[in-house]
Amino acid sequence: MTTLPTMHDHSPATLVPSRGDRLRSVLGEQRIGTSFALAFAIAISAVDVPRLSNDRNIIAALSLAALLFLLGVIARHPPSVPRRWPPVLLASWVAWAFLAPVFGAPFNSFTTAAQFAAVAAAATSAITTLRSADVPTFFARSIVIGFAGYLALSTALVIKNSVDASVGGRLALASLESNQLARAAALAAVSGLWMLSRDQGLWSLVGGAATVIGGGVTLATESRTALAALGAAVIVLALHTSRTRLVAFALGATLSIAAAWVAGLVALDDIVPATDRVNFQGDDSGTTLSGRETLWPQVWNEVENAPIVGHGLGNDRSVIIDELEVGWAAQHAHNLVMHAALTTGLVGLALLLAAIFSAVGAGAVRPRPFELSLLVIVIVDGISEPVVRIPAFGWLALCAAVLGVSVGQRHSDESLSETH
Repeated sequence: MTTLPTMHDHSPATLVPSRGDRLRSVLGEQRIGTSFALAFAIAISAVDVPRLSNDRNIIAALSLAALLFLLGVIARHPPSVPRRWPPVLLASWVAWAFLAPVFGAPFNSFTTAAQFAAVAAAATSAITTLRSADVPTFFARSIVIGFAGYLALSTALVIKNSVDASVGGRLALASLESNQLARAAALAAVSGLWMLSRDQGLWSLVGGAATVIGGGVTLATESRTALAALGAAVIVLALHTSRTRLVAFALGATLSIAAAWVAGLVALDDIVPATDRVNFQGDDSGTTLSGRETLWPQVWNEVENAPIVGHGLGNDRSVIIDELEVGWAAQHAHNLVMHAALTTGLVGLALLLAAIFSAVGAGAVRPRPFELSLLVIVIVDGISEPVVRIPAFGWLALCAAVLGVSVGQRHSDESLSETH
């Protein structure tokens, strides 16, 4: 006869958690594998080292590994796009990007679109079993882990190649330009602030570190749009932070500003000069828009050459370098609207803008502060940067925002249906 355990059963199996259980408890929920997969993918994509030709094979191998990781996540948890306008529009933009090779764009635009799709699909699959309230924390952790990996990998590559002896120069060259580094840092800082004010234990400490490092690097790069975007995003978060957590939030913001001054004085004060030496080679670098007013009309001329489907994702650099003549070494369109029109055509531009601003509307109606702060960074930084040029931090932030506000809508609708 089988004896059932009683409420006083003190067997070791019921009282002592396994090593795996303890690890999952520390790392946070069952989706930590997906979080690391996304972080790995965006960290690899963000490393931009065109001058380090010896490491292109390494980056290609790591990119393939990241893609396989994401495909594994997708296979295990097949994504289902939430039936809301923001994610449907964003998915339509990616689908439209796959058409470029059909109309004559180089084949690499197909593989680049596949990388965008893999990140978006993995992010979508990750939230299918998460509660609405847990979605922002999941994406915040992914961005912070990815930023740490990005800094570690890019710095290791440039040290390996002995490109520059200074910390700032290494980071600048690995990031191609300070604005790209600033955007990643701003997103990490906002994600860290979210974790610091809402997480507990180890993750709260990680959030504090991300806030300090991300905010410090953003300020040290002196990127005006990234600084404005970060400031606006912090205001959005502060307005939606409870009084009990506002102390931790304010402390994190203060430490971030202090860290920026220390970073600027000690290590990172040469990021901007380093990128200026790399990217600006003519007289236009001293203008108000840093030469963009001479770049944008020429980019638009290229848009007119392929107005429907564009030149394809991943081909903006080759088009700008080979076809345009500006007084400085422009590497991309330096504007989100121009970039979307150049790579995915006017139809793609309309789909992308519709996805972004419909997400803003949804996040404002049913407040989703973390998602709104990410959208603020995408929009403000998009004034002078392409933001979603590569499937890295800007793209994951946009996916997180679009999916987050849609999950919030679903949760609210379900609650309303239950009350009736």
